[in-house]
Formats: sequence, C-alpha cells, structure tokens
Amino acid sequence: MKYFTPDLLERYGSLDDRVADAAHDEWEQTCTRYQERLASLKRYLPGRFNAFLDEYALHDAGVIRGYGGDAFASRIGDKPQYFIELLVGPPPGERVVLMYQVCGSRPHDKSGGCFWLYDEVGAVDLNAPPVFSHTILFSDGVELEVHFTGFDFVKKSSLCNNP
Repeated sequence: MKYFTPDLLERYGSLDDRVADAAHDEWEQTCTRYQERLASLKRYLPGRFNAFLDEYALHDAGVIRGYGGDAFASRIGDKPQYFIELLVGPPPGERVVLMYQVCGSRPHDKSGGCFWLYDEVGAVDLNAPPVFSHTILFSDGVELEVHFTGFDFVKKSSLCNNP
C-alpha cells in the first residue's frame, strides 16, 4: 500500500488522542491525494473496473475466497485469471465475483474468513496494453497485489446465466 500504509492505520487507531488526532488529519489528506490519483487513472482503467468502483464500496466486505482459474476466460480474455469472491453489503449481503485478467504471475489462492479493509488502484505501465495494479489489505493482515489488463465482475446470482 502506498497511501493507506500499515503505519498510518496503526496511528489512526492509537489510544493516545494526540497520535490519533494527528493521524486523522493525515488520513484526510491521504484520502484526498489518493482520490486525485485515482481520478487521473479513470480514463485508462477498463470500463468495467470503473463501473465496479462506482457501484461498490468494499470496506468490510466479507472475503469468501480468492483463486485462480479460467472459468470466465471468454468474458475478459484468454490470459490467466484471478477471482475474488466477496459478500458485499449489509445482511443478507450480495455475492460478487471480481474477475481479473492477470499480467505476470497469478496471486496465490486466498482463503476466506476475513474482511476487505482498504484497497488502492495504481498504474504499472500505461503503454499499450496498459497494466494496472489493485492492492488490497485484508483484516487478517494479508496484502494482495493483482496486476491486471482486463477486468469484469458479476453478481453471484447471475453466474448461472453467464457461463
């Protein structure tokens, strides 16, 4: 994570009010800087990734699992795939599968039982084809970084309609 670092998160949650207040101010500035950076990338990001960012706020989404495979290769290309299956929103929640067309090595499988805390989107290379990074911090302390060129997402209930 470049913006929402573990150090900042730790200070933000400090029991010392002076430390927490200073971190809160830093957090607000960091959020502004990150939002400006993300806005500058939006024109390069895959359209479905922008739609995903507009539709979902994933803080505290339950992680069902993260895994590799090729079940949706026809949806986002023929390169290696990586999926993250989430439970989003208040109970009963909605199952959503994020599908990345990965560039380079596929991330290791991720077991569930944790929550999505924060994520950051970045550009690895904006030359054709552009490569992006999606870095995610989970509540179990695992930081996952996915480098991708293509992206899609589906609501789990619609998977039976989309082979």
